Amino acid sequence: LWPSGRWFTIAAILTFVIGIAAILAGPEGLSKIGRLGRFSEISTAATSGTAYWRQVWWDRITEKVQEESPVFGLGFGYNLGHLNPFLAGDAKASFPVRSPHSINMSIFGRMGYCGLVLWAVILLCGLGGLAWRIFRGQVRGVRYAAERHKELLFWLIFLVATWLNSSFGVLMEGPVLGVWFWFALGFATGRARGQDGLEPASSKYPIQEK
Repeated sequence: LWPSGRWFTIAAILTFVIGIAAILAGPEGLSKIGRLGRFSEISTAATSGTAYWRQVWWDRITEKVQEESPVFGLGFGYNLGHLNPFLAGDAKASFPVRSPHSINMSIFGRMGYCGLVLWAVILLCGLGGLAWRIFRGQVRGVRYAAERHKELLFWLIFLVATWLNSSFGVLMEGPVLGVWFWFALGFATGRARGQDGLEPASSKYPIQEK
């Protein structure tokens, strides 16, 4: 679905209706309907649950990297799971947890500030560059066709969503999302720079018949 006057009107009406329903239901009713209690563990003030589990692990990784090798990190052979006190004895499990559930922290833990800077450059040039090209809407002075513009926007949303998901999970550190992230980044960059998918030449440089 592509934004249009009709879809904007529908979205505005739905937002208004949902807002009225939320007011009528009240805080307790809204919490019950939306099952908002399941998000209580996300609070950084919690002393248990998923957010606390990650916070403790990430803090210990940061301390360990600062102590041993801030520039290049702990290396790829180091088991980051040893730094999580909640995983005591997990090394003997069939599938021990080794990833800190964040691609950003995993890169920092294994490659230090050097790797973190490289990762930031990749995100800035890759995702940021793609966003800039979409904003400009043209390549080499010729505008994208409407279909190419929509396609590039799809790839950008896909990449941002994948990175956000992987900032709190492990899927990008394996083929589940890792393969697709790097494929989408390269493919979308090529599509953004390619000559095909531009507005027909006749729309800007009409061919004069002899």
